Amino acid sequence: MEKKMKVGIVDDEIGSLELLETLVGRLPYFSVCLTSTDPVASLSQIQKATPDIMVLDVQMAGLDGLAFAAELQAMHIPVILVSGKKLEAQDPFDLEVVDFVAKPVKIGRLTKALHKAKEWVELRQLKETIATRGKLNQDEFLMVRHFKYKGFTKLNVSQIDFIMGGGDRPEVMVENEKYYSDKSLNQLEEELRNYHFIRVHKSYLVNLRKIQSVDQEHVYFQQSYYDKIPIGRTYKEGFLEYFRERYVF
Repeated sequence: MEKKMKVGIVDDEIGSLELLETLVGRLPYFSVCLTSTDPVASLSQIQKATPDIMVLDVQMAGLDGLAFAAELQAMHIPVILVSGKKLEAQDPFDLEVVDFVAKPVKIGRLTKALHKAKEWVELRQLKETIATRGKLNQDEFLMVRHFKYKGFTKLNVSQIDFIMGGGDRPEVMVENEKYYSDKSLNQLEEELRNYHFIRVHKSYLVNLRKIQSVDQEHVYFQQSYYDKIPIGRTYKEGFLEYFRERYVF
């Protein structure tokens, strides 16, 4: 199951706060981790609550939404602003404000804004993974199970073409052999982040060393018997930029 994005909500009007909390609670990919009617006090709660996204009212006593967003810049938390009035300020998108939702807030409009913020978070995580990826250690191994035989097999990670998730046991593809891992795709992504593996789709983790070619929609491997692998919309921008301009084989 895809991990839910944690949402913090700050609005000094209790009725508006409760409505936002209710609406976010109805959405499948998001959960509320922080609510407050006191913007100043809530700043000290951010570190403990660790929200992925913040929803802030624009007009609040003590600390308005734009000032709050400025405080969040160093944490790189995307912000969605809500207000019953037209926004009149400098361009808030310099403050990592990803969207503005007018009050009264409707669930459809809020859903759109939250998914926009979710894509922002996922793209940032992808770029950070790329930026911190180290050189491949040829002696790194992954313990996997073969689909046909019992027991574990020690597999050199450099041999892996791609890993396909979507089930309880991600499939590990090595040329014409198929293995599976007892770990989740998210766990494998974390373990292999320093070994030239990159997420191109919510269900696919690929070895950059094994890619033969790419286009706007798919990744292709040297082995012609593999089906093409789709590039997910969330991962496309960061992956294609890296593949075209920075990756050296």
